[in-house]
Amino acid sequence: MEDCHSFPSDFLRQLDRRTGALWWAIGFHAAWDWSESFLYGVPDSGLMVQHHLLAAHPVGKPVLSGGATGPEGSIMTLVIMALTILIILLTVPRTSKGYASNLSAHRLET
Repeated sequence: MEDCHSFPSDFLRQLDRRTGALWWAIGFHAAWDWSESFLYGVPDSGLMVQHHLLAAHPVGKPVLSGGATGPEGSIMTLVIMALTILIILLTVPRTSKGYASNLSAHRLET
């Protein structure tokens, strides 16, 4: 289970490396936490906030719903992160800041 805890940090690190901008990872994390807490009204790492738009309650096995921890405790979070990484790898171009590739050398070749 220890590997599951390092996956979110690996996910955010890959966002930073691919885009070359830490703000992409910060924005993704902020949007994730805000939507859990204030939009869907589910626990964010086990903490509930008041005054949320919707009220959702976990149903089913905790491994799928996250139980009292919220969606972050669910195996579905790993699936969502893996799909997001795949989408980013396929759609976001590499930057010279994010990878060791030299864009100026590439321009000279073309």
